[in-house]
Amino acid sequence: MNTTQLTVLRDLFFKAFLIGLAAFLILLFGTILIWDSWSSFIETKFNVSPSTLGELVVNSFLITRMIIIFLFLVPAVALFIIIKKLK
Repeated sequence: MNTTQLTVLRDLFFKAFLIGLAAFLILLFGTILIWDSWSSFIETKFNVSPSTLGELVVNSFLITRMIIIFLFLVPAVALFIIIKKLK
């Protein structure tokens, strides 16, 4: 692969990271803002205890963070280093 292809791939990973980060922050703030009404609805609709619901939400945010970092940011940084060494 030449440096232009690597640059395009790096930019793709970095932009995917930024979009994922923006979506993550929107979901985080949305969850915080509507937690009271949303959690009571989920608890009655699906018969989930408040502690279980909290664990599910925290675990989903942790998994999302790991995916965003290790699937998008790490390859973008690696490609940045490769492109820097090739130039």
